[in-house]
Amino acid sequence: MSPILPIGDFLSVDADGYLVNPCRRELITPPWSDVVAALTTACQQQLGQQMHSLYVRGSVAKGTAIAGVSDIDAIAVIYGEREDVDRSWVAAFQQRMEVQYPFHTGIELPFLPHRAIHDAKEAQFWRFLIKTQCVCLCGEDLATAFPRYKAGRALAWHVLSIEEDIRDVVEQLPLMEDVATIKDDCQWIMKRVVRTGFELIMDYERTYTRDLYPCYAAFSRHFPAQEPQMRHALTRAIEPSDSKQELGEFLDGFGAWIVTAASTLGFASSAKTGG
Repeated sequence: MSPILPIGDFLSVDADGYLVNPCRRELITPPWSDVVAALTTACQQQLGQQMHSLYVRGSVAKGTAIAGVSDIDAIAVIYGEREDVDRSWVAAFQQRMEVQYPFHTGIELPFLPHRAIHDAKEAQFWRFLIKTQCVCLCGEDLATAFPRYKAGRALAWHVLSIEEDIRDVVEQLPLMEDVATIKDDCQWIMKRVVRTGFELIMDYERTYTRDLYPCYAAFSRHFPAQEPQMRHALTRAIEPSDSKQELGEFLDGFGAWIVTAASTLGFASSAKTGG
């Protein structure tokens, strides 16, 4: 098993306490800029007038991407609804990029309706993400129209749905037979567990991060007795297991602890959010 590396950081805070977006176009450098350019061209050609704007976030947008570790997280804001968009080209494009640029670990490309990102309550997470952790690649930059954000409980997204997320995985686990599906679900829920752990103590830290290692480290400072369990979650978020027994036992144990801690600290469950 690979060692855990202290990768990632917290968002900076300005003199007034607002989170500062660290992402800049000029920080997207070769060879990552080559993939980003190919993605931009593909979206423009395939979506045409349906695309409002395109964003990239995460380590690539911050200039901290690591070959063999980092993926490319993009967001396409579209006119119309998701079902109106032809997404049949995405999988083939992702596969082509994996062959042509093998240093990255994948491309994520969710489609967000322009209408929903402005109007729907459930899109507040995406507005926050675009404002604080994205750079606009083309189109009208929506970040200029969104408010600034301060760190605090209002930015706790994952904790609100963690109970439902864990229950969904536990219920589906006996039905999973494909190794790839088990590992995908393992990685997905472990990332949510790690980020939920940080959200439990974000009020005390007064900053924000989605990066996994800082989430783990900050949580462990406040809950040292739970550090081994959170380290396991971090490990499996990086190197997921295909053991259904291991995953089920962990979610029944530490997953239940997380849910109880969230309730004790006054976080109320709500509908699922993105991310």
